Amino acid sequence: MSEIQKIIDALNDSNSAMSHLKSAMDAHPNDEILKINASAIEKRQKDIERRLDQYLNTRQNELVRYKINRDWSKSYPAKAVAASLGAFQDLFTSIFDAIKSSPKQRFRPAPENVHASTFEFAGATTGSVVVSLTVETERLLAIDSDIQVAFGLFEQLTRARTAEEISDLVEKIGVASITKAYQWADASVAHGLDTKISWGSSLGSLRDIELSDGDAKIIRDVIEDRSAEDSTTVEVRGVLHGFDGATSYFHLEELETKRDIKGNLGPGVSPAWTTGQVYIASLNRIVTLVFSTGQEKETWTLMGLRPQKELN
Repeated sequence: MSEIQKIIDALNDSNSAMSHLKSAMDAHPNDEILKINASAIEKRQKDIERRLDQYLNTRQNELVRYKINRDWSKSYPAKAVAASLGAFQDLFTSIFDAIKSSPKQRFRPAPENVHASTFEFAGATTGSVVVSLTVETERLLAIDSDIQVAFGLFEQLTRARTAEEISDLVEKIGVASITKAYQWADASVAHGLDTKISWGSSLGSLRDIELSDGDAKIIRDVIEDRSAEDSTTVEVRGVLHGFDGATSYFHLEELETKRDIKGNLGPGVSPAWTTGQVYIASLNRIVTLVFSTGQEKETWTLMGLRPQKELN
């Protein structure tokens, strides 16, 4: 067991003992023995908290406490816990990678960024599940470290409730992070999880982020409806394999790449062209980027054709 795990376990034991003592003191407020024990445990708690803060400062670590609650059920399937924590890790790594490298469309973080943003297990409690994690950071005097900036952007993301707020964040953290946010929120909704995330450089300065499963559903639904379109016009030399003016359909094989391109006819295109011949095709290509999956969807429209020699 690592040093941080020993400290966290000791703190959890102390908190549990204090909780039981407070319940006993509520029932017996004049019991001197209970008061003496409570004072001793409180002193021990403060000593452990100082040890924890010293550890975090010496190792330049941030502490993260990830709490999952299911009031309606009180059961915590391993699959639910793993899904939530795994999605949170991927989301945080994606945001960190966007800061260190650049915002990405697909989740392909640099290996060094994966390593630098990976949380280390530091302990856990039962009841409502509380998992303690640590991650290395730099302690800078005037500015936040990249890890702290990533947490700040993560906090902004958890507060986003509109399509405009999501679109603004895309510029900072990329579609890949929005896709990971969708997966994290979806895990909360699927398993009915209320989540509280506390993070900071010391136990006394933790920032809290709370997200109910209802909040997660709002975020998931907003992302689900979001996409971005990019439209370009290109010219392609290819063989016209299929053409049907009645159904507004064309099929072209690009000569250089052997790529099949299929789509609809644009306005003003003649309703009759001979297949099996080479043409220069003017095409409008629309790429729709779906935020919830990070997948691209291509739509082609034939805007015009210029005849070339027949294919031999």
